[in-house]
Amino acid sequence: MSNKKKGIYRVLIVDDETLIRNNLFRFFNKLGRELKISIELLQSENCFQCLNLIYQNFMENKYVDILFIDETMPIIKGSYVINLLKKLEHEKSFYIMKIISFTSYYLTKKKKIS
Repeated sequence: MSNKKKGIYRVLIVDDETLIRNNLFRFFNKLGRELKISIELLQSENCFQCLNLIYQNFMENKYVDILFIDETMPIIKGSYVINLLKKLEHEKSFYIMKIISFTSYYLTKKKKIS
């Protein structure tokens, strides 16, 4: 069951970069005001905190509606969390939210000058 029936959208932002979390936080705050909807924002700086927050909310019959998760984080990648949540949903023991995975990591190659 979603929080939408109560008129609240719960969004969890997971990224190890504080700047990115803060920018997404501001974006969702502005979006909620402009669309006149209630958005409750949660933040996590790693996948351990993310899973803990999701579990704590689930145990309180609160659900995360949208999960924004960085793919490239230390120790555990975002895709591991996504696969775990999908497995739990498949076992019918968990409500699956909308998941958006992203990365701000990029690889640059230097061209050799001959």
